[in-house]
Amino acid sequence: MLMCSEMMAQDMLEATIEPSTLKETFEPADVIVNECRLHLTDDGLWLRAADPAIVATVEVHLEANAFESYRADDGVIGVNVSRLIEVAKLASNDEMVDLEISTKTNQLVVESDGLEYSLALLDTDTLRKEPEVPSELNLPAEVVMEGTYLDRGIRAAEMVSDHLRIRIEEDGDTFYLEATGDTDQTRLELDEQELSSLSAGRAESLFSLQYLEAINKSVPAEGLVTLECGEELPARIQYDIDGSGPAVTYLLAPRLQQA
Repeated sequence: MLMCSEMMAQDMLEATIEPSTLKETFEPADVIVNECRLHLTDDGLWLRAADPAIVATVEVHLEANAFESYRADDGVIGVNVSRLIEVAKLASNDEMVDLEISTKTNQLVVESDGLEYSLALLDTDTLRKEPEVPSELNLPAEVVMEGTYLDRGIRAAEMVSDHLRIRIEEDGDTFYLEATGDTDQTRLELDEQELSSLSAGRAESLFSLQYLEAINKSVPAEGLVTLECGEELPARIQYDIDGSGPAVTYLLAPRLQQA
């Protein structure tokens, strides 16, 4: 049994949560990594992880008030997020999920509607440390839109290319999602009438569709998504779920163009 070196005997977690919220918390990380370090605090839990190439970083925060009940000591555990999501999917939508860390067996015990699943915790020393995120990343342009628009632009781009260009003209009023292939091209234009808000600034960057497709799997189609970008700068994609669910932030590195 792997031991969690940062989780001492006094550290613990006892919580009750809706299965949908549990899935929504870990699915954004699962599209980037399978395993990660999970931080427990009095105020809730959070994680930050990056793919092996450090092209995409995900950060998720879930506050204590998103739980039916929540009690935790400060600590860090290692979890297999893919397996935890699979376990959460076994719960009925109308049943709560109980979570408890067993310090005796070094397991996260998940219980719902008579079903108990003991998930082995991972050794945090074997997991990659949280990536550093620039404290001051000056992204000059910002758009707020419905997730369905981002989904539409990504799906159209998939048909013609491996990359998607995000563009906003300086002092402009239109947001562009563009892709160019060997023979075909596509462009989705969204103006201020279709966007919830637009703060224009010079922005034009090319991004890997492989990563955008993965991120798009967790972005809610019906909710609002905030996208910040610049000229050959990372894109920051943020959304909250239902106001009481997790707050999710992705940071995606661009493909730099040759001069």
